[in-house]
Amino acid sequence: MAGSDSPTIIKRKKVMGGEGHHGGAWKVAYADFVTAMMAFFLLMWILASAEEEQKKGLADYFTPTLNPQPGMGGDGPLDGTTIGPPGTLNSSNSPMSAVAVPNFGQADPMAETRGEPQVVVEYADGPSEAAKGMQNELQEAMEEKDRQAFAEIEEQIVQAMNEVPDLKPLIPNVLFDETEEGLRIQIVDQDGQSMFPSGSAQVTDRTKKLLQLVGSMIAKLPNDVIISGHTDAVPFANELAETGYGNWELSADRANATRRIFTTSGVDLSRVSRVAGLADTDPLKPEDPKDPSNRRMSVVLEYMKAPSAEEIDRAMEGGDGAAPTPVAPKDKPISPEKSMDNRVDNVGESGSDHADETHSDKPENIRERGYGTITLDELKGMQKP
Repeated sequence: MAGSDSPTIIKRKKVMGGEGHHGGAWKVAYADFVTAMMAFFLLMWILASAEEEQKKGLADYFTPTLNPQPGMGGDGPLDGTTIGPPGTLNSSNSPMSAVAVPNFGQADPMAETRGEPQVVVEYADGPSEAAKGMQNELQEAMEEKDRQAFAEIEEQIVQAMNEVPDLKPLIPNVLFDETEEGLRIQIVDQDGQSMFPSGSAQVTDRTKKLLQLVGSMIAKLPNDVIISGHTDAVPFANELAETGYGNWELSADRANATRRIFTTSGVDLSRVSRVAGLADTDPLKPEDPKDPSNRRMSVVLEYMKAPSAEEIDRAMEGGDGAAPTPVAPKDKPISPEKSMDNRVDNVGESGSDHADETHSDKPENIRERGYGTITLDELKGMQKP
């Protein structure tokens, strides 16, 4: 058993791994280093591109401060003073803190209040209150005088139509009313009493005589005149065609025909401020657009206009100057050279041949109106004490 007493030999072989794995901890550290460097260079780039005011704002924001409250205080770095050398900007003494300091959601941007906008008035000087007051008083006085003259015109027209057998049946066709613009005279169609042939702008002899009478009456006044033509809502057969003729053309042609008769009856052309054809857009009876009375001619005598407040101011500053303006009508009756019957018969014969003659005829009790001036003393006298 000698072989069993031999010792057991165990050999331990140490293997040296020259290329063994050392772990990945260094990669994490390196990644943190690269990230920090990237953030550093990014910060350098932002600071290089920022303006000086923004830099001051950022420095102010990152300056650690504690705002002291009432009843609180102390010594040292926690007493609400700035931690830094003397002269360091903080939120209380930085002039730029309101511009560049971010709040990161600490304040509601919708709750920001802004000051009142600054309004720059380039032309602050306007007419004086005294001039405005005088203008209003003058305008009211002129309109009151116009109303008196309009009432006389209305009375004279009706009286003249009563004296002419051909025109007496047309009295119901002539309507008078007062508008914001002035006196409106409407010559309307009635059943069996048409001023114009159906669908035509040709003026009949009786309508021409009536328009000449009205024109010769309003020729005595200086007021501007507005002439408007109106039709009913009955359409033309070819109105919608490209070259068709409809109510718009018809109303404009009738208004222009009335304008021609007025100018040959003594109305100065410069007084005609507007001639318009309104078709069926302004019916006299809106509840019945096809009613014959919607076919009419409308003549408006406008109120005279007072001078503007600026003109009154200039007249007041000009010393002895005067402000030109229409004067109020004067009570000056004018005797007619011919009777009303003869005058209407003459103007009915022809238009242009008797234009000057009819213009010189002045019916009884019609006030003559003219243009004049208002002196500085008269303007001052209108000023309230």
